Amino acid sequence: MRILLIGATGQLGGDLLRNNPGHDIIAPARDQLDISRPTESARAIENIRPELVINCAAFHNVPKCEEDPAQAFLINCVAVRDLAYACALHGVRLVTFSSDYVFGGERSEPWREDDCPAPLQMYGVSRLSGERAALATAPEHAVVIRTCGLYGRSGARSKGGNFVDGRVADARAGKRIEMACEQVVAPTSTDDLSRAVFALVAHAGLRAGIYHLVNEGACSW
Repeated sequence: MRILLIGATGQLGGDLLRNNPGHDIIAPARDQLDISRPTESARAIENIRPELVINCAAFHNVPKCEEDPAQAFLINCVAVRDLAYACALHGVRLVTFSSDYVFGGERSEPWREDDCPAPLQMYGVSRLSGERAALATAPEHAVVIRTCGLYGRSGARSKGGNFVDGRVADARAGKRIEMACEQVVAPTSTDDLSRAVFALVAHAGLRAGIYHLVNEGACSW
């Protein structure tokens, strides 16, 4: 299968490349394909002619989303909508990612795909808007994967690495570590998630819609 992979330099994108089971993956750098520019997604799909587009690009620094909501919505919603439109136009399947932040914090049980979202932060609002935009624009082609607490070999550049590496660095530097204890997550390895994504897209009966993919277990930050 020919796949256009967007955001290949991040934690998840890097593991999708490493765990590629044999697909023909084209992974342009951001200076070659910037989905925040409206015409670039359509041009890339026309030129590359993929059978599947996997979008790992996101603005996922939660505090910065509060400071710059316009940029959060540009990357997490508007760009996803434009990508979904281009995929629908050319009959291409789109896999894009979302977050547990689309939900509020009023329950302790795991969230299901059909639970009603109620985001509390601008990051979650922008992610939920991206989900809705993708599914409304490409209802037969868009697959939205919600995941949670990602950590991976490549780290998250916008956050200065992943959560685990950051706390190890703090400990080595002798810093006082203060973390929230009320937020419970399902920490998810991008190595595992990347393999699950390939298994999902290989499923013959895969339908457009929302899927939750996380590792087993839960803990507070």
